[in-house]
Amino acid sequence: MIEKYGLINNFDKANSYLTVLFEDLDEGIVPKKDGDVLLYMKNKRMVRLDIFRLAKFVKIKFKGLIALPNIELIAIINSYLGQYGCLLATKRQSGFYFAKQNGHLVVKVKKDILTADGTFVKSERIATAYDLDVDDDKVPLVVETVNQ
Repeated sequence: MIEKYGLINNFDKANSYLTVLFEDLDEGIVPKKDGDVLLYMKNKRMVRLDIFRLAKFVKIKFKGLIALPNIELIAIINSYLGQYGCLLATKRQSGFYFAKQNGHLVVKVKKDILTADGTFVKSERIATAYDLDVDDDKVPLVVETVNQ
């Protein structure tokens, strides 16, 4: 079972597909088409899989990072990956969490978690809105608390 992976949904009216990444996004690799998928290999290892026509099984109506996929989506993806001898493990947590730092609540991201730009976090750090695909802002996410 593969534990280090990330999912990015690419959704628009003309074309939609789901990207499964096992390493940082590398645009230099030429994919091999195999039915409804594009397979990206590097040193005889799968590093990325793009799944097209996924809508016949599930409808994902947003674009961007899927931080915590449900078990049903993992099962559908595994039906594709099983053909290539690998399966995804179910995630129990997104890898993003709240922490207190210098008296403020911040959102942190753990090592080896995929961010919306297609890269995996190298070491635990404070997350940004850009990491979560909220917007292009790369400033740390600080949580405002309301005193009652």
